[in-house]
Amino acid sequence: MKLKNKLILSILMVTCLGTVIFITYFLNQNPLVSDGFSEYNNQRTLVDISIINKGVSDIYLQDIKINDKLPLKTQLVISYTAQLVAGGIDDEPLARFLEINEEPIHPELTPQEKQEAFKTKTTPIHYGIRINSEEDITTIKIKYRYFGIPFEREINLDTWPE
Repeated sequence: MKLKNKLILSILMVTCLGTVIFITYFLNQNPLVSDGFSEYNNQRTLVDISIINKGVSDIYLQDIKINDKLPLKTQLVISYTAQLVAGGIDDEPLARFLEINEEPIHPELTPQEKQEAFKTKTTPIHYGIRINSEEDITTIKIKYRYFGIPFEREINLDTWPE
């Protein structure tokens, strides 16, 4: 009976340790990545930031602050073409400008999935955030949910890429 108890206790300890390691690893991940930005008229009061979901599940944007303040306006930008969001997408007919929490940000597509999406033009290929502010934007804090867990990504445009 003692050997059986020791075996059960050992299995329980290994399971608990594995769970702690997995949770610690998961919580240290930040799947939202910025891979570029554009400013307009050499000012940073209107900025487009290209973002990518490097995770395996959808990201849901919650809140965006610039310089620790609420911006005048924020929009989620979705491109259904090869046009990057941080590349002057205003005239692209296959781009949508939405409220930031209106659509999730899906995980990044593989190159093959991007080719297929480009053909059909029905699957989002690129995502971004458009931010309009009264003052020059230096820091952007993006709050979002991933697997229902809140995360925050901070982007400093003065030191980008970080």
